[in-house]
Amino acid sequence: MTADLTNAGLFGIAVAVLYAAKKYMVRTEIRKISNATGHALQQDSLIYRAAEAFAAGQPAEEVRQMLTGSFQLSEEQNDRLLELALPHRGQPDGGYASFLKAANDVLGTEIYQGAANLNEAEPIPTA
Repeated sequence: MTADLTNAGLFGIAVAVLYAAKKYMVRTEIRKISNATGHALQQDSLIYRAAEAFAAGQPAEEVRQMLTGSFQLSEEQNDRLLELALPHRGQPDGGYASFLKAANDVLGTEIYQGAANLNEAEPIPTA
Protein backbone atom coordinates (compact mmCIF):
# COMPACT_ATOMS: atom_id res chain seq x y z
CA MET A 1 0.00 0.00 0.00
CA THR A 2 2.81 2.42 0.88
CA ALA A 3 4.64 1.54 -2.32
CA ASP A 4 1.54 2.38 -4.34
CA LEU A 5 1.24 5.80 -2.70
CA THR A 6 4.95 6.43 -3.23
CA ASN A 7 4.65 5.50 -6.89
CA ALA A 8 1.58 7.69 -7.31
CA GLY A 9 3.40 10.61 -5.68
CA LEU A 10 6.47 10.17 -7.85
CA PHE A 11 4.27 9.92 -10.94
CA GLY A 12 2.48 13.13 -9.94
CA ILE A 13 5.76 14.97 -9.45
CA ALA A 14 7.07 13.70 -12.79
CA VAL A 15 3.92 14.88 -14.57
CA ALA A 16 4.18 18.31 -12.92
CA VAL A 17 7.85 18.67 -13.92
CA LEU A 18 7.11 17.60 -17.50
CA TYR A 19 4.18 20.02 -17.70
CA ALA A 20 6.34 22.91 -16.44
CA ALA A 21 9.11 22.04 -18.89
CA LYS A 22 6.64 21.89 -21.78
CA LYS A 23 5.11 25.22 -20.80
CA TYR A 24 8.58 26.80 -20.64
CA MET A 25 9.50 25.40 -24.06
CA VAL A 26 6.29 26.69 -25.64
CA ARG A 27 6.81 30.18 -24.21
CA THR A 28 10.41 30.20 -25.40
CA GLU A 29 9.33 29.15 -28.88
CA ILE A 30 6.61 31.82 -28.99
CA ARG A 31 9.16 34.47 -28.04
CA LYS A 32 11.57 33.27 -30.74
CA ILE A 33 8.87 33.30 -33.41
CA SER A 34 7.53 36.65 -32.24
CA ASN A 35 10.98 38.24 -32.32
CA ALA A 36 11.89 36.66 -35.66
CA THR A 37 8.71 37.71 -37.46
CA GLY A 38 8.21 40.99 -35.68
CA HIS A 39 4.59 40.06 -34.98
CA ALA A 40 3.11 39.56 -31.57
CA LEU A 41 1.45 36.17 -31.39
CA GLN A 42 -0.21 36.53 -28.02
CA GLN A 43 -1.11 39.10 -25.44
CA ASP A 44 1.46 40.05 -22.85
CA SER A 45 -0.10 40.55 -19.42
CA LEU A 46 2.69 43.01 -18.63
CA ILE A 47 1.15 45.45 -21.12
CA TYR A 48 -2.14 45.34 -19.22
CA ARG A 49 -0.34 45.87 -15.88
CA ALA A 50 1.54 48.82 -17.36
CA ALA A 51 -1.74 50.25 -18.68
CA GLU A 52 -3.28 49.96 -15.21
CA ALA A 53 -0.27 51.68 -13.65
CA PHE A 54 -0.42 54.38 -16.34
CA ALA A 55 -4.12 54.98 -15.68
CA ALA A 56 -3.48 55.05 -11.92
CA GLY A 57 -1.13 57.99 -12.46
CA GLN A 58 2.27 56.40 -11.96
CA PRO A 59 5.09 58.45 -13.48
CA ALA A 60 5.96 57.68 -17.11
CA GLU A 61 9.45 56.55 -16.11
CA GLU A 62 8.03 53.85 -13.82
CA VAL A 63 5.69 52.68 -16.58
CA ARG A 64 8.65 52.61 -18.99
CA GLN A 65 10.55 50.44 -16.51
CA MET A 66 7.61 48.06 -16.34
CA LEU A 67 7.54 47.80 -20.12
CA THR A 68 11.20 46.79 -20.34
CA GLY A 69 10.17 43.28 -19.26
CA SER A 70 7.78 42.87 -22.20
CA PHE A 71 8.87 40.35 -24.81
CA GLN A 72 6.86 42.20 -27.46
CA LEU A 73 8.33 45.69 -27.24
CA SER A 74 11.80 47.08 -27.85
CA GLU A 75 13.11 50.18 -26.06
CA GLU A 76 12.19 52.36 -29.05
CA GLN A 77 8.69 50.91 -29.11
CA ASN A 78 8.34 51.56 -25.36
CA ASP A 79 9.23 55.21 -25.92
CA ARG A 80 6.84 55.50 -28.87
CA LEU A 81 4.00 53.89 -26.89
CA LEU A 82 4.39 56.37 -24.04
CA GLU A 83 4.73 59.25 -26.49
CA LEU A 84 1.39 58.30 -28.04
CA ALA A 85 -0.38 57.58 -24.74
CA LEU A 86 0.74 60.49 -22.52
CA PRO A 87 -1.48 63.16 -24.13
CA HIS A 88 -4.55 61.04 -23.30
CA ARG A 89 -3.82 60.61 -19.60
CA GLY A 90 -6.50 63.14 -18.66
CA GLN A 91 -9.33 61.01 -20.05
CA PRO A 92 -11.94 59.71 -17.60
CA ASP A 93 -10.36 56.24 -17.55
CA GLY A 94 -6.92 57.71 -16.88
CA GLY A 95 -5.82 56.90 -20.41
CA TYR A 96 -6.14 53.12 -20.01
CA ALA A 97 -7.93 52.51 -23.34
CA SER A 98 -5.67 54.97 -25.14
CA PHE A 99 -2.60 53.23 -23.71
CA LEU A 100 -3.79 49.90 -25.10
CA LYS A 101 -4.70 51.55 -28.42
CA ALA A 102 -1.18 53.01 -28.54
CA ALA A 103 0.25 49.54 -27.84
CA ASN A 104 -1.75 48.19 -30.78
CA ASP A 105 -0.57 51.04 -32.99
CA VAL A 106 3.07 50.47 -32.04
CA LEU A 107 2.79 46.72 -32.62
CA GLY A 108 0.91 47.24 -35.87
CA THR A 109 -1.84 44.77 -35.00
CA GLU A 110 -4.99 44.70 -32.90
CA ILE A 111 -4.14 42.54 -29.91
CA TYR A 112 -5.11 44.51 -26.82
CA GLN A 113 -8.64 45.60 -25.94
CA GLY A 114 -9.32 47.50 -22.79
CA ALA A 115 -12.94 48.54 -22.99
CA ALA A 116 -16.05 47.93 -25.02
CA ASN A 117 -15.70 51.42 -26.45
CA LEU A 118 -12.07 50.99 -27.51
CA ASN A 119 -13.03 51.42 -31.16
CA GLU A 120 -14.81 54.64 -30.24
CA ALA A 121 -11.73 56.04 -28.48
CA GLU A 122 -10.23 59.18 -29.89
CA PRO A 123 -7.80 58.27 -32.69
CA ILE A 124 -4.14 58.59 -31.84
CA PRO A 125 -2.01 60.36 -34.47
CA THR A 126 0.79 58.14 -35.78
CA ALA A 127 2.87 60.79 -37.53
